[in-house]
Amino acid sequence: MTTRAAITQVERRIAQALEPLGFNTAHKSRQARLVKKVGNEAEIYLYPGVHRRRGKILVEPVIGLDFLPLRRALEAMESNPTTQVCRCILGLVDRNDLWVCLELTSDVIGTDALEKIIDSVHKALSELLPLCSAKRILELFEDHIHLRRDDSSFAILQEHLKHEVLSRLMSEQHFGILH
Repeated sequence: MTTRAAITQVERRIAQALEPLGFNTAHKSRQARLVKKVGNEAEIYLYPGVHRRRGKILVEPVIGLDFLPLRRALEAMESNPTTQVCRCILGLVDRNDLWVCLELTSDVIGTDALEKIIDSVHKALSELLPLCSAKRILELFEDHIHLRRDDSSFAILQEHLKHEVLSRLMSEQHFGILH
């Protein structure tokens, strides 16, 4: 099996395993992107991160949260900031079961690896779903800015800028019910 075919097959198996959790495939260039819509304004995304290195197939998924009104406002800026609310290497979500990369022994992803991914996604969803409103995201940025929250595995980049943009959007009420 060719490298690209093997990678595509593993990505498909991950996508199928996550369908019952509400994830759908939304391809972005050659890289698979799985998306779970949360209401009209938020998306939880997962990049399976499947690639080949030194003859082995590796799986290094990344999961994160997009808030669509914030993303549109940030994309309109000339400075080209990162647009996601937060993101994390999936295997770092559960501090009791840390993993970063799954190394496959063949071109097929096994049940154990899929179960590890699904368990980590469940844990990530328990942290991300409560954040899917403008008010909660603003609080997250404030906690991060003031170093009040250090229990999360999720990285937040450019929180000052995102806090400012989201505050402005909320005050101008550019989009539906935010609270």
